[in-house]
Amino acid sequence: MIEGQPWDEYRKAKLPEGWTYPLGQERIAEALKDVGAAVGSLSLGRPDLPPMSQPLTVFDVMWLGDAAPGYFGPASSGRSRLLMRWTAVPAADRSEVVRQLDGGILRRGCEWAAAALKRGNVWSATGHRFWVTYVDGQVRVSED
Repeated sequence: MIEGQPWDEYRKAKLPEGWTYPLGQERIAEALKDVGAAVGSLSLGRPDLPPMSQPLTVFDVMWLGDAAPGYFGPASSGRSRLLMRWTAVPAADRSEVVRQLDGGILRRGCEWAAAALKRGNVWSATGHRFWVTYVDGQVRVSED
C-alpha cells in the first residue's frame, strides 16, 4: 500500500494539450476514504484520441473477479482485484463534469468500491464494472 493512500498502486499519464483530469489524486483519495473504500490500483489515463462519437469515459471501478485461473502466476485476491481508472476529459468540459460528479456520482462510485470487497462468493467470482461516461453534457452511470 502506498503510505496514507487508499490504493496499493498509482499511475498517472502525461496528457495532451487541451485535456485534463476531472479530479486529482487528493480529491479521489478523500472520496474513497470518506466511505471506507480502498482499491488495488488507481490510474489516471489518457483519453482515446482522436475522440470518437461514443461517450467519453470519465471513470470506472472494476472488480476483476476472483475465479480466474492462475495460468500466469498466483491469483490475486481482495482489493488487488479492484481497480479505479480515471480518463482525461476536454478541459472545456471539466467544470461541468466535476459539478455532476459532486452531485452524488463520485460518492456512489466509491460506495460501489467499498461494497465490492464485502459481497459474497457468487458476486465476487465474476467481473463487474461501475462505469461513468460523459456525453451531450450529461454524466451517466452504468453498472454490470
